[in-house]
Amino acid sequence: MGKTSIKIYNIGPIKDIEIVDLKRVNVFIGASASGKSTIAKIISQAIWCEKNFITRGDKLDFKEQLIKFHRFSDTYFSEQSLIEYTSPWTTITFQKSDGIRLRFKTNYTRREQTKSLYNNLKIQYVPAERNFVTSIPNLEKYNEIYDNVFSFLQDWQAYKVQYRDIRTCYKVSDIDEMPLQFRTLRDGTQDYVRVGDTEIDVELLNSSSGIQSILPLLLVSDEVLNQINAKNKPFSYSELKNLERIAPKELMPIIKELNDRSRSVVEDENFKQVTDGLWNAVGYNGAYNRTFLIIEEPEQNIYPVTQRALIYHLLNRLQDSSSLTITTHSPYILYAFDNALVAGKVAKSSKKAGEMLKKEFPKVPALFTAENVDLWQVENGSIISLIDLETGGLGENVFNDQLGYSVDEMADLYSILRENEDGNE
Repeated sequence: MGKTSIKIYNIGPIKDIEIVDLKRVNVFIGASASGKSTIAKIISQAIWCEKNFITRGDKLDFKEQLIKFHRFSDTYFSEQSLIEYTSPWTTITFQKSDGIRLRFKTNYTRREQTKSLYNNLKIQYVPAERNFVTSIPNLEKYNEIYDNVFSFLQDWQAYKVQYRDIRTCYKVSDIDEMPLQFRTLRDGTQDYVRVGDTEIDVELLNSSSGIQSILPLLLVSDEVLNQINAKNKPFSYSELKNLERIAPKELMPIIKELNDRSRSVVEDENFKQVTDGLWNAVGYNGAYNRTFLIIEEPEQNIYPVTQRALIYHLLNRLQDSSSLTITTHSPYILYAFDNALVAGKVAKSSKKAGEMLKKEFPKVPALFTAENVDLWQVENGSIISLIDLETGGLGENVFNDQLGYSVDEMADLYSILRENEDGNE
C-alpha cells in the first residue's frame, strides 16, 4: 500500500506544513492556539471527504465542512490557503478559484495506481469539549448545530445503551490508575459512575472533572476500536445508491443480500468469497473494518500516571487496520509514546527481549516503532518531527528546553538565597 500525504498552507494559525507520510499514529504537541487541533481537524475532514467520495460519490465542499463541523472561522481562509490530500486512492485539492476573490473550490481525483482496495472506515472525533456530554444535563436538546461536539454526543448516547441497568455498574476501564464502572438508567437520563472498589454510585453529573473527561473518551474509543470489526453495519441510503450506480447489474442481488446479512453476526466463509468479488468489481470494500480515531487533549483533568496509562490502553487496543491521531499539551503524553517506541525496539530486537518485556512491563505496548508512529511539535505555523532518526525514539523537544530553563532558574534563585543568608550572618 502506498503512502498518504497532506499539505496545509495558510489556514488559521498554520502557515506551511507538509507531511509526506501520514503514519498510523500521529501526535501533535504544542502551545495553546499553535494550530495542532487545526491540523488534526483538517486531516480528519480530508479522510471524511475521501470516504464520502469513494463510497457515496459525493464531492463535499472542504471549506463548508470545516466551518460547519469543526467550527473554523471564515477568517481562517485567505487567497493563499491550500490543502492537498493524497492517498493511494484519492487526491483532494482545496484552493482559491481562479479570478474570484476568496471563492474556493475542492477538486476530487480517483487514483488508479494502487492494486489495494479502499476499505470503508469509522471516523471517530473525540473533541476537547467532550466533558460537556457528561457535565451538562440534557445537552442533546441543544441540537441547532451539528458539529463535532454534537456528533460525539450522539455516539456517547448510542454506545452507553449497553450499560443500561437500574442497580448494577459495569466495568468500563481496566486502567489500574483509574478503574471505572458505569451504568445509565434505561431512559438514558441519568448516568452513574463507580471508582475503584467502592460500593458507592455517584451521578456522573456530580463526579470529578477528570472522570467526566476520561469516561466518555474511554467508552466511545473502546467501542469503535474493539468492536468495529466484530459488528456488521448496514449500508446507508447514499452508500446503496452509489453501489447501484457503479456496480454491474448482475451483482445487485449480492448487494441486497449483503445488506440484509449485515444485521446478522453469523459468518459465512462461502458468502465472503462472493462479496470479495463484489468489492473487486466496484473498486472498494464497503464493509466497515477499520477505525480512524482522533482525540483532542486526552490529558484533560487527569493525573500524570493516568495520562500514561491511558495512552498505553489506547495503543494496546489499536488494531492493525486502525489509526490514531492525538493533540496534546502534555509532556507525560509525549513521554508515554516515547516509552512505547522504546518498547517496540526492545520487542523487535530478539525473542528473549520480547518475552522479558512482556513479563516485566505487560501493559507497555510493544507493537509500535518510528515506522508507524510520528511525534510532531507545532510551532510558528509549522511542524517539526521529534523523532530521532538514529534512535527511532523521542529526540530534542520543547520540554527539554523548558526543563533546562526551570533548572537554571532554580539555581539562580538558590544563588540569591545563599547570598542573602551569608549577608545576614
